[in-house]
Amino acid sequence: MPPSAARWYGLAHILSMVITRETGIAMAPTLGGPELILAALVIMVGGLVALLPAALLHRCPLVETLRA
Repeated sequence: MPPSAARWYGLAHILSMVITRETGIAMAPTLGGPELILAALVIMVGGLVALLPAALLHRCPLVETLRA
């Protein structure tokens, strides 16, 4: 899990405790398999999109790319 996701999960847990204390309605954030799969999918798609410019530059000579 990325560090920022862990921070958001911690913040959601703290906010749920505050809401539970103020309203009496129990709200517990859970992080299960579907959420972890979604996070992994976002990371993989982002990595593939980041590789596209490098793959396109690899196909043509660098000198021609810099002249354009």
